[in-house]
Amino acid sequence: MEKKITQPLFIDFEASSLNSDSYPIEVAWSLEDGSIESHLINVHAIKSWRDWDPYAQDIHGISKQKLFEEGKHPKWVAQRMNEVLTDKVLLTNAYEFDLDWCETLFKAADEYMYFNFGDSWHVFGRQLNQQSTPDNVLLEKSVSSQRLYEQLTQISEQAWKKVAGKQHRAGVDVQQLIEMWTIIYLKGE
Repeated sequence: MEKKITQPLFIDFEASSLNSDSYPIEVAWSLEDGSIESHLINVHAIKSWRDWDPYAQDIHGISKQKLFEEGKHPKWVAQRMNEVLTDKVLLTNAYEFDLDWCETLFKAADEYMYFNFGDSWHVFGRQLNQQSTPDNVLLEKSVSSQRLYEQLTQISEQAWKKVAGKQHRAGVDVQQLIEMWTIIYLKGE
């Protein structure tokens, strides 16, 4: 009987900056059915959230005005995340940043996170490393970390070609991670 690998769930945040006092402005995650849920976060609801980098805004294209008009209250976003993500592990390609922004969101919302994060590139690398070439099996050696990084970078570039939308928007970035997983999974079949 063929073992079916379940597609992991992915998450991504966009933020006010990359500074230590930055905060989340957008979050997106994938669900088991392959759909992606995305929400802008109303940063005006939290008085201590003052950090803003115009350069970051140029990259993600999200203005403070847009967040004010279309963003949801941070407490609502945190509660929604717990509602659909409890007991799940979500993979991200920016583990430290995304975990920090998620914790910042939940602290500001006075909520507890009922889900966990994992590093997508680590999981992707393990999956690729399991797909041994005949040479690796015969020589009983694993793929070098440099070679693995090069493979993942190449797969990342391939995945971006399959994604419509602006990079550095949370939903688009989650779709790119799904595409990376699909390329890696299909490579192993």
